[in-house]
Amino acid sequence: MPSRLFWVKAFAFLSLIRWYNLILAAFFSYAAAHFLLRAFPNKWLLLTDFPFHFSVLGMVFVLAAGYLINAFYDAEKDLLDRPQKVLFERFVSKATQLRLYFIFNGLGVILGGLGSWKVGVLFFTMSVGLYFYSHKFQKKTLWGELMATLLTVGSIGWVAVYFERLDGHSFLYGGFLGIIIFIRELVKGLEGMEEENATQYETVATRWGSKTTKGMATLIWLGLFPLGWFLSFWNGHWDFSAQLVEGMEILSGIGVLGVWLGSKKMHYHWANNYFKVLMLGGLLAMAVWR
Repeated sequence: MPSRLFWVKAFAFLSLIRWYNLILAAFFSYAAAHFLLRAFPNKWLLLTDFPFHFSVLGMVFVLAAGYLINAFYDAEKDLLDRPQKVLFERFVSKATQLRLYFIFNGLGVILGGLGSWKVGVLFFTMSVGLYFYSHKFQKKTLWGELMATLLTVGSIGWVAVYFERLDGHSFLYGGFLGIIIFIRELVKGLEGMEEENATQYETVATRWGSKTTKGMATLIWLGLFPLGWFLSFWNGHWDFSAQLVEGMEILSGIGVLGVWLGSKKMHYHWANNYFKVLMLGGLLAMAVWR
């Protein structure tokens, strides 16, 4: 029977790889294939597409590796922000984290390549991007926010590459989601200003200040307005999908207003969670997207 220490290390490992985010990423990959891209005429074809299942598993391994390397390089910052969680995760040694990082990346690229060589190349690119994001770019002004946004969109957008459906409809949806994610990254910077200043992370918030960050979030939010128009133009009429974009735009605007009214870490924490819920809502909207 496994010892208590074994289970402690197992749960620490699951915490390190953010198992809940991996489950969500896998779920939304299937949702994108079935609802957004309409890739499967019926559920049976979805269940029997084993190369796609391999690719989803490969994406999970690549993301898990990304979380491992991010925890490896973010240990000092995370110790200030969430010390109890970091101390718990230290039951998994740094050496073990690095070994699993390389193993997971290798498995991810191989499994992705089994589904499609294009997906294999994309997963390799994502793994490289996640490394450089964790090692260098997340500490650079604007680069960190941009790369985090692109990598998050890519964790779902790879499905369009697999089915060779990189059309205007997919880009509109990705742009809609990407704007919300980017605003959230700016809000995360506001929330973590104290820790980021202490560990010399040059985010938009720490380098240019809270007012500039809030102004940037507002300008980016305005970018949601053309999406409804372009979507209407793409489909030839004003349909429910366009209305959905405008509804999310209004909700995002409420969030941006809340950021302007906020001044404390607690306020930005609430705003961060608000945009996280909006992001999940935008992903769930795939079920009704046309």
